Amino acid sequence: MNEVYVSGKIVKLQRCPVSIETDRFKFILQVTHRLPANQITIDNFVVYTWNNAARWAAQSLHLGDVVLVKGSLTHMQSNDARSTVISAVRVIITQHNTQHVPGNE
Repeated sequence: MNEVYVSGKIVKLQRCPVSIETDRFKFILQVTHRLPANQITIDNFVVYTWNNAARWAAQSLHLGDVVLVKGSLTHMQSNDARSTVISAVRVIITQHNTQHVPGNE
């Protein structure tokens, strides 16, 4: 199993309706970490949630929130490009963005 745990800051949110029965919610998670040479690097991960988790994410997540994501790596195909994304099984908000302005996503 390719289970991953990632923690970072939400830098983009996007609702992606699939059908009446299926909801999908996408966000970009910015992860900062330090390399052995004491350099800081930033990676952005595309994270998808589905169905109930997608509906919860759409109502609860805001730009700037810090979250912990449990999920699995998945390959997605779009516009002739294949990318690796995280399909989230669980999202936990560890720090809300207190500067959030409603409607400013």
